[in-house]
Amino acid sequence: MNVNAEEILRKFLDERSSSRTDRVGDSLPLISAFGVGLLVGAGVALLFAPESGKELRDDLADRVEGLKEQASQAITAVEDRAKSPS
Repeated sequence: MNVNAEEILRKFLDERSSSRTDRVGDSLPLISAFGVGLLVGAGVALLFAPESGKELRDDLADRVEGLKEQASQAITAVEDRAKSPS
């Protein structure tokens, strides 16, 4: 039996590439269903949100402002520690 390494490698790569293409094609419906579910879930979340849009934006702005203030205080504390001799 005369086995050529190039033929084996070529056959192996051909089988891998065709099976990979099949797997990608098979996963497209799953990815599509996930995307649709994501959109439906986001829509339902907006419909059942306990706050109006303006209240939600105001609440988020307040939280971001609080986080900015905390970050500023932390940076100041680190700078003070770096300046003070140990």
